[in-house]
Amino acid sequence: STGYKLLEIPRRIPMNVSTIANNTVYFSHSSKNLTDVAWVDHPTFKGIQIKHLLTSAETGNTFSSHLIKVAPQCGLESHCHEKQKELHEIIGGSGECVLTGKTICYKPGVMTVIDEGEPHQVKAGTQGLLLLAKFFPPLV
Repeated sequence: STGYKLLEIPRRIPMNVSTIANNTVYFSHSSKNLTDVAWVDHPTFKGIQIKHLLTSAETGNTFSSHLIKVAPQCGLESHCHEKQKELHEIIGGSGECVLTGKTICYKPGVMTVIDEGEPHQVKAGTQGLLLLAKFFPPLV
């Protein structure tokens, strides 16, 4: 025996919008209270709200991180980012992503890497969808 105890992790850790949206981001010499960051409506797609958690100014222009709320049965229609790689991390709700013609079931724990220029679309299910979208280099 190594003397280490295995930590039992619950099969499902509850996650809701406020778990991240009202928390704190820590940097080596400061922190950012995410409660102070406003939700904004997506400029193009209806039923989508975005909270810009980290922007280029805070990451040395290396990446950006955004909390995305998709209302039930709403979605981001087909689009692509010509200069950014994108990472989706699903943290709540359900839905699907169509990435270059392939449908991916979105549920908590699913991650999707979207390369530069790849067309993709996201649609929420009946309970809505909550995801973290990270962009490399930053979107904003």
